[in-house]
Amino acid sequence: MMFTTHIVFALFSGLLFLNFFPIKEKWLFLVFVIASSFIPDIDHPRAKLGRKVKLVAFLFKHRGFFHSMLFLALLEFLLLFSKSNLLFYSIILGISSHILLDALTRKGIMPFYPLTKFRIRGYVETNALAEKIIFIILVIGILCLALGNV
Repeated sequence: MMFTTHIVFALFSGLLFLNFFPIKEKWLFLVFVIASSFIPDIDHPRAKLGRKVKLVAFLFKHRGFFHSMLFLALLEFLLLFSKSNLLFYSIILGISSHILLDALTRKGIMPFYPLTKFRIRGYVETNALAEKIIFIILVIGILCLALGNV
């Protein structure tokens, strides 16, 4: 999926789960959800974050480790030491939203990488009509959720 679709899905997810987590700083939570949704593409040399950290993109296969449940589990373990509900919930939600969206694409993801190369694939072509329709639906969803939370 494209960068902007990841942003709107992260915001949609953040708004959807905003009241389910024990978070006081709700706006900061949403900012962290959106920012952390960029993390899985750190291994893509043309992604916004991947261009900044070129060594990671050189060392790791795109949609490999950083799109896996192993990465998510390791991150959850590390975030437990932060003792911050804000960091824990927002970062896990942001990364999960990214992985979920990429699972819908034709390239898919390997959720159990590096243990197996089993791939989950969807039918959405990146930056094609279906993704643009998803984007519009998410923007409408964000408006509905935002107006409902005002």
